[in-house]
Amino acid sequence: SITLSLRRKMIEVMILLLLFIASFAHMKFVAPLYDMDPILVEKIGLLNSATALFSVLFMQFHNFIENENLKKKLQEMSELDPLTGAYNRRFFNEYLDIEIKRLESLSRYDPSNKTNFGIAMLDVDDFKKINDSYGHLVGDRVLVDVAHIIKSVIFERDIFCRYGGEEFSILFTHTSKEGAVIAIEKIREALLRHTFMTDKGKLDIQVTISVGFAYFHEETNVYKLLELADQRLYKAKADGKNEAIYGE
Repeated sequence: SITLSLRRKMIEVMILLLLFIASFAHMKFVAPLYDMDPILVEKIGLLNSATALFSVLFMQFHNFIENENLKKKLQEMSELDPLTGAYNRRFFNEYLDIEIKRLESLSRYDPSNKTNFGIAMLDVDDFKKINDSYGHLVGDRVLVDVAHIIKSVIFERDIFCRYGGEEFSILFTHTSKEGAVIAIEKIREALLRHTFMTDKGKLDIQVTISVGFAYFHEETNVYKLLELADQRLYKAKADGKNEAIYGE
């Protein structure tokens, strides 16, 4: 691995440094090999020592960077859905807990604070038919494209999650209800215009989504807010699909 390779090189440089120090001490104090100016010998020794020390420090720093990158990749693997690149449900639930504490803190110290916070639950309509008609690989391709379209519309500060199967969720942070509605409608319109492609070419299907949305001022309990968005999603599905319900 890269880390082991770096450690091996560090050991090699340190051994060379020790050998150089030993040979330098032998040449200066025991039996000089060449008749050189002592001041020049010391300058050469200091230069070589500094070079070797810099090499060790540089490799230690490089090793630290590689370890940090590895930790970051492992963390991403535990937080992200491997198919779509969206956050997974576990991370979404953890983030909800953080939001609960943040909102409780805001309301405690500033009761007049106006929180802009909303949750959207999205479900791909008739996804089972896509899998049954075209196979699971095509179904996966559809989910990847849907996730890409959603991510292209929302802000980076918003939390986008694959909640399960063909269901996604969006946590709109610092966004007004009007702003969230605009974003959701952009997603729905983009899906209607999107051409789904496979390895065999264009896929002759029209993919739509049903959406349930709930806003913070309707319900201050985040988990109840999530439940409310979920109820509206299933109402949109029951009403005929390809619909978004935003509440009153």
